[in-house]
Amino acid sequence: MDSLLKKQKGFSLIELLVVIAVLIIIMGAAALTMGTSMRDSRVKKAAFVFKTMLTDGMKESMSNYKQVIVEVDPSFAAGVRLRMYIDGDESFTYGGANDRLLAYFVTTGDKVDPGRPAGYTGDYYFIPDVVFSTTTESGGSTLDLSSIYGTGFENISIIGTNSKIIIRPEGVFVIRSGGVSLTPGGLVLFRHVDDIDQQEQDRQYFVLITTTFLRIIKLEDDGTGNFVPREL
Repeated sequence: MDSLLKKQKGFSLIELLVVIAVLIIIMGAAALTMGTSMRDSRVKKAAFVFKTMLTDGMKESMSNYKQVIVEVDPSFAAGVRLRMYIDGDESFTYGGANDRLLAYFVTTGDKVDPGRPAGYTGDYYFIPDVVFSTTTESGGSTLDLSSIYGTGFENISIIGTNSKIIIRPEGVFVIRSGGVSLTPGGLVLFRHVDDIDQQEQDRQYFVLITTTFLRIIKLEDDGTGNFVPREL
């Protein structure tokens, strides 16, 4: 009888506390993993959506045989809003009688979508918590891509908000920064605001824009603590 009663005893208070502590640790680790995964997903999405927008711009340029320009909209103060338009007057400046808006790409660094400009109903892209950055976490403003693309890709500049991406109808991209054309191209860097605040090296995604092609690049740990570029 004593043996049967011992078998029917429940958990002690200490055992229950240990189980609860273990569950808390597991849940915390899962939440952390989910949070970092969501960050990566958003930054990666921003890069791929921007690349797709540029590809669509190329199609528009070739079908209309007019250059398409992607540039910062100076009227937007809540973050960075890029506008893509057909430069119908070939003036390199938005506002001409024959210009036509094609798309907006917006980053604000928070979750609040500012929405489309008044009266605009075309393509519009907004990714929460993602920003454009002009430097990597290590402070670099260029990226050495020669390990992927060879000679000539040693110092590819990360472009800033004063740059214009020009898409020509003959099927080429031209990046002008400060009035100078970047050869062989430039990089648009996307990062998550939390990674910037926490000085994280992970989740740095780039869109590489060259004369003839677009690529997505990510900096990844090579196993020794050095972050090196890899094409996705």
